[in-house]
Amino acid sequence: LPCVVYQLRRDADGHISFPFMSERVMEMRGIPAADIERDAQLAFGSVLEEDRAQLHEAFDTPREGEFTLRYRVRRADGQIRWVRNVASRRVEPDGAVVFDVYWQDYTEERELLEQLGQARDDAQGAEQRIRDITESLPGVVYETQYHPKEGSRTVYVTDGAQELYGISSAEVLADNTALTRLIPLEDRARLLKEFQRSFTQTGPMSSDFRILKPDGELRWL
Repeated sequence: LPCVVYQLRRDADGHISFPFMSERVMEMRGIPAADIERDAQLAFGSVLEEDRAQLHEAFDTPREGEFTLRYRVRRADGQIRWVRNVASRRVEPDGAVVFDVYWQDYTEERELLEQLGQARDDAQGAEQRIRDITESLPGVVYETQYHPKEGSRTVYVTDGAQELYGISSAEVLADNTALTRLIPLEDRARLLKEFQRSFTQTGPMSSDFRILKPDGELRWL
């Protein structure tokens, strides 16, 4: 997987350990997985001090559920990278809280968002700059707008739609339901509900769902 998968355990007495850490952490954080499993504080120590409060608050909460964090880390080579932390939290019978998590480096995505903001401040040539940036990213970048009376519509989507969805970006733009119809019914209602909620709230939204491509291939997005 293009991310770091790990499990964090917080015992009832507050002791923190990492029972599992995938080897990709060396690539992302510059720290061997075995070192973090031996000393849990290495993982927290590389987080920039001004970003640590949200991390401790999330991992100190003794309730079940899912959450997403975004923060900066300083790699062993001095580089500062943005990390997205998506976690599922559960409470064990002995009172320990266990987190199943994946880390994803999203520095380039973050820089894109910042450049999008700058581009909007400088309208001249902005659309072409945005296209140059977004078309070079893996996956699909799109923009959906929502109006209380008219509903939602996708106004921009990169050419990666053909590879990821199996339908062209032109089809997605022409028919608002083209992409929705590819999502299995059991995933569709939940995803649409999350989108509806996001239309009335600010902040990030994260969701995993399946898509059945026209050629019959089932993929997780």
